[in-house]
Parts: sequence; C-alpha cells; structure tokens
Amino acid sequence: MAPKLHAPEAEIVVAEGDEVDAALSRTRILGVGAHPDDLELMSWHAIASGRAHGSYSGVVVADGADSPRKDDDADARRQDLKRTRRDEQRRAARVGGYAACVLLGYPSAAIKHAHNAGLVADLAALLAVTRPEVVFTHSPCDFHDTHVAVALHVIAAARTLPIEARPRALYGCEVWGGLDWLAAPERVAFDVGAAVELGERLVAVFTSQLHGKRYDVAALGRRRANAVFLEPHSVDRHEATELALDLSALLREPAPDVHAFVMELLGRTRDAISARIRRFDVGGGG
Repeated sequence: MAPKLHAPEAEIVVAEGDEVDAALSRTRILGVGAHPDDLELMSWHAIASGRAHGSYSGVVVADGADSPRKDDDADARRQDLKRTRRDEQRRAARVGGYAACVLLGYPSAAIKHAHNAGLVADLAALLAVTRPEVVFTHSPCDFHDTHVAVALHVIAAARTLPIEARPRALYGCEVWGGLDWLAAPERVAFDVGAAVELGERLVAVFTSQLHGKRYDVAALGRRRANAVFLEPHSVDRHEATELALDLSALLREPAPDVHAFVMELLGRTRDAISARIRRFDVGGGG
C-alpha cells in the first residue's frame, strides 16, 4: 500500500495505466537523490539495470526551488522553477522506464536538519513498501551539503527497519566530487558502457539546468575518465565506468557509526598514500 507522505506537494508518479501499489511492489532497485536530475547524474547503472523489467524506482527528496540559475533567470519565481523541475523529473522517469518516481517535495533547508523526522519516516515507509534489494544514493564524501544530508537520512531510515527488511546493498554515488581516489574493496566500479545512450537522454531532459551548467558534458566525461584511469597497469575494461562507495556495512548489525566509518575509510586512504610516498622517497625532501 502506498505510504502517506509528509510534504503537501509530495506525489508518486507511475506510468499511464499502471497502479501505484503495483509499481512500488515491482521495485528491486531504488535510487534516492537530493534534487531533480541527481538520480540521472549519479546512477546510470541502476536505471539501466532496472529498465528492462520495470524494477527501478527513484525518489527525489528536494523540491528543486534552489537550483543554480543564470543572471537572466535570477528573477524567475520559485514556484515556476519548482514546476519546471518537477515536470523534467517526470519526463526523465518516462525516458528511464521507472516503475515509480516519488517526489517528496522538501525544501533544501528542511533536508539539512541533522534529523528531519518526517523525511526519515517517508524514506522508511518507502523502503518498507518497496523492499529493494539494492539502494543507490549520494556518497557521504560528496561536497554538496544537501547530498550528504540525504545520504544520512537514507541510512537512518533503513536502520529503523528490522534487519531482514533492509536492503542487502547500499551504494554512495558520485555527483559533486569523484571517488577515483578510493581503492577496492570500498570503491565499486560499474560498467555503464551499454548505458551511455540512455544516460545522455536522461540528463538531456533537464534543460532548465543545462543553460548555465553543462552537466551533460560532465556526466559522460567523468564516466569516460573513470574507465581510462580505473587501472594503471591494464587495458581499459569498460568504455564508461561509474564509481560508488560501498556503504552496505552501515545497514548491518552491529551498525557502525557513520562518521567513524567514513573517517576510518579516509584513514586507510591516507595510510596507503603515505606508504607509497615513503616507499619511493629518496630523501629529496630533507
């Protein structure tokens, strides 16, 4: 049964002729992004994997009213921008063949509370009704505050569920800031060479964003670069690669503290860099 969502403008969009309950129950892969277009910027692998069977659903948390605009758009009314971005997200859901697209409609300021109980409840209810096997959201190492806040609310929501009802895997994806500095096993590489055409079509839907920010060029460029620089001592295995941080351990029991988990990750990365420098240091630095 479709959950009751907290924000007055929240809605669940499904394909014409489909039923909301049926669409939600088909979900096996769930994406949770902060803004309209974040799902399409960060998770081509997830969308393409679920498209054939209608098993991918996306959740967009923010209402999109605080998007960057060019100077000549600076006076555009917030309500107009929200409507535009919502319409674009609906079109992207059609292009991507989403089972359901959930627009939660929270203002960015409300998302960035340390603990928004309504948002946690909405996300928990959606996780409970969809029972996805895998969730893709933002990386907690992202540079965008709203993205990090969404990721932490997803983790908090999943932890309210019984252990057997939680997703088996959780991945934090690249948007503001890459993850090429990570090493395996924390860094997971998804081959999206076959999804490039779909990904380009998805990003192209968001025309309101492309006037001042060439997300379309950057999204493909990052994936091409990831593929080339994935391994220094082997030929390219992919034509395009998405990188993600494996956060699955945060949904198990005993559940690690999120801050401690990320700091340990950074510590291992720091130690690896330090060891590499020391291994080749010939004393030139004094």
